[in-house]
Amino acid sequence: MAIQTQAKIPVLDFSNENLKPGTASWSSVREQVCRALEEHGYFVAELGNKVPLELHDTMFDAVRELFDFPTETKRKVIYEKPYHGYSSIANLHERMMIDNATSPEEIQRVTSIFWPDGNDHFRESADSYVRLMKELDQMVTRLLFENYGVEKYYDPHMDLTTRTLGFLKYKERDIDDDDQIKTGWSRIEGLPSHADKHFTSILHQNRVRGLEIKTKDGEWICFEPSPTSFIFLAAESLQVGLRQILMVFLN
Repeated sequence: MAIQTQAKIPVLDFSNENLKPGTASWSSVREQVCRALEEHGYFVAELGNKVPLELHDTMFDAVRELFDFPTETKRKVIYEKPYHGYSSIANLHERMMIDNATSPEEIQRVTSIFWPDGNDHFRESADSYVRLMKELDQMVTRLLFENYGVEKYYDPHMDLTTRTLGFLKYKERDIDDDDQIKTGWSRIEGLPSHADKHFTSILHQNRVRGLEIKTKDGEWICFEPSPTSFIFLAAESLQVGLRQILMVFLN
């Protein structure tokens, strides 16, 4: 399983159904994951047939329908955490963040806000989608913990981990190239450059090339999305841990 590069983004193959701890393929991908996150802080996870095209299309169709609801309906999705639930920024960016998304009861609660009579298609698809992302996150985290000799902390870490499912809608921003360079705003996304604050993030796009990633050399690169490819990012908490580990190894 060789690492490929898509415009300087490592691409790792997670489509193998037999990718299990203790196998040769597991050891190989463990080395690749750690190298990619140490050197870049991100990689593309290619899941292949693990992501049915129907699931991808259903989720994005449902998200479009969800954002078409009246604002007063969307604002009923509320959580105590700042910027969770529904929020919007200057008519450029809408976001719906569902806390505790691995709980079928929570998915059902949010579903009932928009579809009081039920929407089994959305609920079941959201549950399947979240379960798929949870499995990917657990696998990558286990690979990291094993590689750095802290696997005994894997289970306690997972017990304390909560997951959020985010739906995001961006509108095109009318700025020129000079403004984009000065402000860090993307014309396509309408969102300033930023780093996530938590441990890991998994991003999945529709077919619009809206995501740009900044390399360690300061270059902004685009990602060519597909229904089966996901960007796996080391967020700030994990990046700090990786830097500390590397300092120990180098010293």
